[in-house]
Amino acid sequence: MQIIKKRGIFIFWILLVLDCYYMFDGKDKEANYLRMALVPLLAIYFFSNIRKNYNSTFKLYLFFAFAFSWVSDVCMAFNGASFLIVSMVGTIAMHVFYSLFLYKAKPLKIQNSQEAFFGLLISATGCYILYNFIDVNLGNYRIPVIIIMFANSTTFILACNIYSSTARRTLAIGHFIPSSILFAISAVCIAVNKFYYHEPYLNVVTLLTYGYGQSIIVEGFSKMLK
Repeated sequence: MQIIKKRGIFIFWILLVLDCYYMFDGKDKEANYLRMALVPLLAIYFFSNIRKNYNSTFKLYLFFAFAFSWVSDVCMAFNGASFLIVSMVGTIAMHVFYSLFLYKAKPLKIQNSQEAFFGLLISATGCYILYNFIDVNLGNYRIPVIIIMFANSTTFILACNIYSSTARRTLAIGHFIPSSILFAISAVCIAVNKFYYHEPYLNVVTLLTYGYGQSIIVEGFSKMLK
């Protein structure tokens, strides 16, 4: 455990790069096994680095975020509509618990929400463009896709809201805002690859942006709770 506590992010990146290589090389079995190990590794890193007496609500939010994220990753290893839906639900739940964490860290106040409003404008514009781009091909996935857009946008807006906190501005710039942007890029790649046209390299881009997003948001959370 000590090596994960000290070198967890470095080990994570080794596994992530290997995962991307196997995926690009068409070795799906090896890629799937590695993907399933990514989130548990980050979870061990996080819980090894935080103060034991810190607010238990924060820790509970991230426990559930990790759990649902892992379920989503596992389901992505299988084909079929049912697995895709469960993976989507897992992704939505992950964003819900990340958002709850961010909101508890810095509650959103209407009278002081310039940063959050700026985030709302950006996310609304991005969602509108993406939705119009893939709308005709969504079929039965329309509602889950819309909910994922909303969940991803909420995480981004609340990450922008953290910027208004002077004490946590560095975490917002270095971790929370970039990670939510990376999650959005990953979601866009999945949507385009699934509902518009299929390009194998997009799977690698999806995994790389998702993994990068997970690593920096978890690192940010661990710094905040130290």
